[in-house]
Amino acid sequence: MTTDEKKEKSRKRQQAFRNRRLALGLKKVTSVLSNKEAGKLKEICDFFAPPGKPLSEDEAISLMINRFHSLIPALRVTAGSCEKCKSDLPAGCDGLFKGDGECWHTLNRVQLYQIAEPNTTKLSGFIRTFEIKEQ
Repeated sequence: MTTDEKKEKSRKRQQAFRNRRLALGLKKVTSVLSNKEAGKLKEICDFFAPPGKPLSEDEAISLMINRFHSLIPALRVTAGSCEKCKSDLPAGCDGLFKGDGECWHTLNRVQLYQIAEPNTTKLSGFIRTFEIKEQ
């Protein structure tokens, strides 16, 4: 097999792979991680992997997305309202008061929620904590 034939075969194989991925509705997402984040991702892969079978980074990220997404309905119920504008969260004032020391967008919008038990909202320092009990 010549080099050109190998390249053509490889090109067709890759195109077939892309077509299968497209047909399944899969989307490729590229992310840049620091060494610390990459280490944490590896630890997540190792920790949540079934015995004797490594968990791929793609699988770990997919599991995390599905896990956090499943919490959104409960978070919407327990989010309450912004102490500054009294609007329902997470939209609130849509950033109108962003920068104000009492605005939820200033204090919490970029923070990740610490999850525990439902229907309990606490303001701990600058982080609003939502508690959710798994069923």
